[in-house]
Amino acid sequence: MFLPGVVSKVEGPLAALTIATTAGGTNWPGAGADPENHIVYAQASNHSVAPIGLIEPPAGFSDIRYVAGTAGQPFVEREGPGFGSAADAPQRGGRGGAPEAGRGGPPAAAPAPAAGAAPNAPPTPPQGGGGGGLVVQGLPLLKPPYGLLNAIDLDKGELKWQVPHGDTPDAVRNHPALKGMNIPKTGLPGSVGLFVTKTLVVLGDPSVTTTPDHPRGAMLRAYDKQNGKESAPCGCRRPRADRR
Repeated sequence: MFLPGVVSKVEGPLAALTIATTAGGTNWPGAGADPENHIVYAQASNHSVAPIGLIEPPAGFSDIRYVAGTAGQPFVEREGPGFGSAADAPQRGGRGGAPEAGRGGPPAAAPAPAAGAAPNAPPTPPQGGGGGGLVVQGLPLLKPPYGLLNAIDLDKGELKWQVPHGDTPDAVRNHPALKGMNIPKTGLPGSVGLFVTKTLVVLGDPSVTTTPDHPRGAMLRAYDKQNGKESAPCGCRRPRADRR
């Protein structure tokens, strides 16, 4: 379910809390469908909590009534994935446009203050996108599993099976607050492409990990289509091998 951002107000609410935002589902890699058993295999991320607030932009910035931002904070333009990639997109520095600050160009101008911005206001909370988000002592707010592989029966409209995909992130496995605890396999947040064979669903890890079973790296994993049981994984030199 999509939860839209809310109009941000200093007195509250500041923002709507969302889970994973643009990285919550299959995103650009998509899912895999089996025409024989009528099952779709898709990933899901249950990891990042991000606040999304909306504010009125500074005069002359846009004719859109509301843009992403936090009330009481300096205005900072927030760009989504792929911004500036179109051939006719305006160049704002760093991609063929004017030099960026620190690369031969003039210093960047200070962000325009938002209406009603308080002096010495705290830093702006991270906004959508699915990466990082709100954490406590470096640990996600949400309980694992963080990354999931799901099998959805299209004939019944039911979840056939669901398993964690990937190992436990090193930042969680090695966190001092969890020392001495037996952390089960949590899966890895992120989204990579997958493909379906006669008997298996195959996809790579979205990030690298280090475990007692393998050196630092990402794994290519295969799951039984009928029950989600993982076959013996093999090592990869880089994560998201589907991109190459």
